[in-house]
Amino acid sequence: MLYLGAQFTPMDRLSLEAEFRGISYSGNSYYDYLARIKYKPFAATPLFLSAGYRSESLDIDESDIRADLTFKGPFVELGFQF
Repeated sequence: MLYLGAQFTPMDRLSLEAEFRGISYSGNSYYDYLARIKYKPFAATPLFLSAGYRSESLDIDESDIRADLTFKGPFVELGFQF
């Protein structure tokens, strides 16, 4: 399994983030990547807002089972960062 992540914080309450996860074995694979902008509206709280793009791909070819799935698109999230 491979994981790569990067975060750039140009200002205290704003960050740019990117992540990649992937694994491939014996003709089967899973890949996931995302890029987002994260904003903390209040510096003294763990609350954040973010928006970005995510893509997940799953490819399984095992005996009588065959699946090729891809989910991708923009997203928004509201959360708490600890």
